Amino acid sequence: MDFDEQENCYVCSQGRKLKFVRNSKARKGKSDYEVLQSIYECESCEGCPVKGKCTKAQGNRRISVSREFLRLRQQSHMNITSEKGIRLRLNRSIQAEGAFGSLKEDMEFRRFLTRGIPNIMVEFQLLCLGFNINKLHRKIQSGKQGTTMYDLPTQAV
Repeated sequence: MDFDEQENCYVCSQGRKLKFVRNSKARKGKSDYEVLQSIYECESCEGCPVKGKCTKAQGNRRISVSREFLRLRQQSHMNITSEKGIRLRLNRSIQAEGAFGSLKEDMEFRRFLTRGIPNIMVEFQLLCLGFNINKLHRKIQSGKQGTTMYDLPTQAV
């Protein structure tokens, strides 16, 4: 649906307006984060040819919109599609996922040998220490000690 900022309403595919009704505080989740939502309702859905596909409600179509969520989602999209965001995503795919693959395949780590969270933490820290020592050794051998991030390929930007 398209949003009309001047009239503060949404317009559906059939050209009907969903006007602002009220603001509402959504229930808190596990994070205790309170969400402020704006509720919009269609003036009249009578005789609408797509009402069955649009809503299951007996009355008019009603939607809840969180402006803060939409703003944060747009900001997140801009962050990950910027040049810096693309570079960070490229490096994460190389560094983080590659580390897990290397632990599982190259070091043949399939399961923890100890029981209990404290013991597993110690075992995992020792595994990470070994992985980092191997990584440092490879960097020293190839002369790339100061390199932490890979640059973007020229055709990707």
